Amino acid sequence: MTLFFKGGNFGNVSFKYFKDQRSRFVDRFSKRGMDVQIALDLNRLMTDKSYVAALDERIETFKNSSLDFEISMATNIVQGVEGILYAAIDYVRDRYETVIEVLPSVVRSFNHSAKHGDKLFEWNDMLTRLAADPHRFKNKFHFLQGDVSHKAFHYSVVSLHQGNMYMSPFIYENAQLHTNDFVVLKENSLVDSILNKKQEIVNSQIKKSVDKECGSCKYLNICANRMVPMIMDTVFDGRKECILNKDVIGLYDDEVYSGNSY
Repeated sequence: MTLFFKGGNFGNVSFKYFKDQRSRFVDRFSKRGMDVQIALDLNRLMTDKSYVAALDERIETFKNSSLDFEISMATNIVQGVEGILYAAIDYVRDRYETVIEVLPSVVRSFNHSAKHGDKLFEWNDMLTRLAADPHRFKNKFHFLQGDVSHKAFHYSVVSLHQGNMYMSPFIYENAQLHTNDFVVLKENSLVDSILNKKQEIVNSQIKKSVDKECGSCKYLNICANRMVPMIMDTVFDGRKECILNKDVIGLYDDEVYSGNSY
């Protein structure tokens, strides 16, 4: 189970609900592992003592419970974050012994703004700057796109929207795209429905990759399982060029990825 406390102010309502319903959570989930992810405002994390005190309180609530849990932090890319990101990573690692998962929210701009997709390419440029020192980047930054097993062959992510189920591509983070291209049609078995839809998408992407950059790319099988070419065909209207930062992904080619930022 994953609990995600969302918002720069830690989502006071949702956290209050958790505290009020603590006994119910303990009874139901005490024997299950829980992934607790807390969304951070990095600017306030590095400058606001009251904000850090509130974060400490939330973490102590879980430490004082009988739940089996792991805590991670998450942050969106907003103005001013790039210059303090490494300092914040060090701070969270030293103080809370965990990682910051960077959520660039690149998919939110797809079809929803005049600058369609610009956020994705801005993030690619930021990754290039952050990885200017490859050793520093690989030892501090939690870069999931560089983990060849993450959200790939053995993994399927789905989202629910208005009674329908949709496959979720992985473009630096899970994407929620509620269009017919990603809808899962219900078969006799729900598991079979998901697996068959994923296999259909993977096979279709590989067949259609010949006239794309993907066709000669060593990451094709991985990206097909993450449904990256499908995004190029649908969201980007048949784009042929790669939409990811392959130079940064390539930093992990000669090693087994292990997270490195923890």
